[in-house]
Amino acid sequence: MAVAACVAAAGRWRDSARAAAGPGALQRMVAFLSAHQQWAYGVLFLGAYFETVVPFSLFVPGEIFSLGGALLAGIGALDLWDVMAVLYGGGVLGDNTSY
Repeated sequence: MAVAACVAAAGRWRDSARAAAGPGALQRMVAFLSAHQQWAYGVLFLGAYFETVVPFSLFVPGEIFSLGGALLAGIGALDLWDVMAVLYGGGVLGDNTSY
């Protein structure tokens, strides 16, 4: 009985989360980033840069930008080689800035 209640609650939570995000929210975000790739690459670069700069590295988790860039490249919104170059360049430049 308790398992059924948990499953029902999880289903209600999932439905409410989908309703809050709206229909097609992910598709709209991917379409926006595909249309404005320069902004996406700039955000990835700044994320990798500030993740390796000493005072900011405590507050900026770089994995979010790396995984986000990889996901966007995986679905075809961004170019994989450009994502790797931008993340690598931001990390190297941030590390050299900290040095």
